[in-house]
Amino acid sequence: MQYFGGKCRIAKQIAGLINEQRPSQYYEPFCGGLWVSQYVQAGTLHLSDVSQPLITLYQALWDGWVPPSVVSEGDYKHYQDKQDYADPMTGFVGYGCSFAGKYFGGYARCSTRNYALNAKNSLARKFKALRNKNVVFSTGDYSKVLPNSHRAIIYCDPPYQGTTSYAICPDFHWLGFWAWIKERSRMATVYTSSYEAPHGFQTVLRIPTKTDIRTKSGRQTRCEQVFTWKEDECA
Repeated sequence: MQYFGGKCRIAKQIAGLINEQRPSQYYEPFCGGLWVSQYVQAGTLHLSDVSQPLITLYQALWDGWVPPSVVSEGDYKHYQDKQDYADPMTGFVGYGCSFAGKYFGGYARCSTRNYALNAKNSLARKFKALRNKNVVFSTGDYSKVLPNSHRAIIYCDPPYQGTTSYAICPDFHWLGFWAWIKERSRMATVYTSSYEAPHGFQTVLRIPTKTDIRTKSGRQTRCEQVFTWKEDECA
């Protein structure tokens, strides 16, 4: 399933960094499209997001719900107007059948592509990978994450600064987020994906990626980075 800001191209590299640490607990408070978490190996995976329709969808899939293979434009408009966050169809249609995976960002129509079927199959593959793991889904803000082990890892993939706001979370407070990262780094290892980070954060993974911004010479390349806070070196 497409998800705005997803990490499909670099998920395995990020998960590899995490798996090297052999975490007992794994927390992903911006779990989004589940691109990274499907590859993570940990005692328990705590996957959360501020988007209630997304987590309702994931919990339903975990419990055995099967989404449809076809969603018409009329169906799309129905669920867009209804906005029933307790119905897994809202999340499935809102993300899986929208242009670029942006929540109800416009019905994705294509004569050669069935977006609903693609989303259904993509989710089936991800949940097959998750089935043999201990997974807990929950709805909530990142600040609610409270690791209970020093062997825990928190991986954050927040909306990137300077990018289009997310419909579910339009006003993201960056100063508060980086302060929270520093605080949680006293309790667990915290990794954060971003193009840049404040002074005192160190890059542990750097991955050049193609963006959707096109120039005369082709698509622009930007460097996705994973940062961590080193208190002892930056105090």
